[in-house]
Amino acid sequence: MYLWDQALYTDKLLSNELKAKMWTPALANYAYGWGVAKIPEGKAGAGQTLIQHGGGINGFNTHEARYVDEKHLVVLLNNTGATKLEQMTEGIAAILYGKPYELPKPSLTAQLMGIATEKGGDAAASEYRRLKKESPDKYDFSEAGLQEIGILLFQSQKLPEAAALLRLNTEEHPKSSQAYFFLGYVLLQAGKKADAVTALGKALEFDPKSDRAAGLLKTAKEK
Repeated sequence: MYLWDQALYTDKLLSNELKAKMWTPALANYAYGWGVAKIPEGKAGAGQTLIQHGGGINGFNTHEARYVDEKHLVVLLNNTGATKLEQMTEGIAAILYGKPYELPKPSLTAQLMGIATEKGGDAAASEYRRLKKESPDKYDFSEAGLQEIGILLFQSQKLPEAAALLRLNTEEHPKSSQAYFFLGYVLLQAGKKADAVTALGKALEFDPKSDRAAGLLKTAKEK
């Protein structure tokens, strides 16, 4: 991947015209499959262009970051479940540029997945609340973390458990359109149509421009 990355600084793979097209943002900071933006002040490598993207599916996640002004590359490939690769990338960049860095907070995914599978979603939600109260600075209690657990449970066909964790996510982040969207989606798949309509209505309330929430709400009402 490093050899491929370095070749992209030449014309061996793509012409300069095509590279400019690929890395010119068309919507916000998003280009042809890549996030492209200037690194803000206070961050490692501030002022230069950062081209990056991440992805993941069922136990795997990845992240690649190209610090193009100095031709630096960070590639992270993980097969241990959910890991905060973007935070790791920022930490590596901080080391690279001689800045202070922090280690990412541990994820609760494996722990809560196990409890939800063995004892149910409500038990997993109770454990989340306990840990957040007793160790608020130790673990990752972000919206994205809870959402990830809910989605993984859904993908494992554990719909009631997924709904319990996603409902907790809406309680923890009561003004998040995305939190309500995913809850509504899972509730609809679980046959809880009235509850799905309520959740999706909340998603639209907090983001009236969400086409996916509007489309799913229409489907839920039709059902």
